[in-house]
Amino acid sequence: MSYRDVHRMRKNCLVIFVKSPIPGQVKTRLSPPLSLQESCQIYQAFVHDILKMSSRIPVECKMVAYSGDSDHFKKNIPSHFGLIPQGEGDLGDRLSRVFKWSIRQGFSRTVVLGSDAPSLPNEFVDRAFQLLKKNDLVLGPAWDGGYYLIGLKGPFIPLFKGISWSTRKTLLQTLLKAKKLKKKVEILSPWYDVDSYGGLRFLSLDFLCARSLRVHSARTYEIMSSLGLLGNHP
Repeated sequence: MSYRDVHRMRKNCLVIFVKSPIPGQVKTRLSPPLSLQESCQIYQAFVHDILKMSSRIPVECKMVAYSGDSDHFKKNIPSHFGLIPQGEGDLGDRLSRVFKWSIRQGFSRTVVLGSDAPSLPNEFVDRAFQLLKKNDLVLGPAWDGGYYLIGLKGPFIPLFKGISWSTRKTLLQTLLKAKKLKKKVEILSPWYDVDSYGGLRFLSLDFLCARSLRVHSARTYEIMSSLGLLGNHP
């Protein structure tokens, strides 16, 4: 294998941000009406389905960036995913740390996904990597004003300072910062995160309308059904 072949193999890295599934620390906005334990079950299902979807993305490196107990993830994450800690700080600090890590490893295009969009089609992630060939930054806008995906083409862009995280201003502030930095940006189609009980009800309707989603997000469908959150499906 030539040097050029090795270099080409280190182009793309996909990173999934996850938290330790501890009741009272994940998906707390689903409770009430769900219990904290039920909310945690939902979150675990989200992570399972997002990792399953990510397994179908044809990239050279797949990582899980975790917050919490590393032992849990060593036991429960598929072996074809590597593990890196997110570290401390706000979301901007943690994103910066992971993107810098990816650049140091030699990956020129890195896409980060959260763990709040179990229904996200894998085609969106494929598209993000394609768009990074000709752009510095790719964002997947979420309906709540944030984003479900962010991709950067190295070298690292100092993009994450002064952003109001988890607000309706997050995406807009990020776009303004990118413009100030004179970076070329592409936007994916909007999608929805499931952060609240209203978002969970929307996901339930999505399951009702799209049979294929029940396969795509099978664990989430199973858990929501067991908790009586889906109603009657044809």
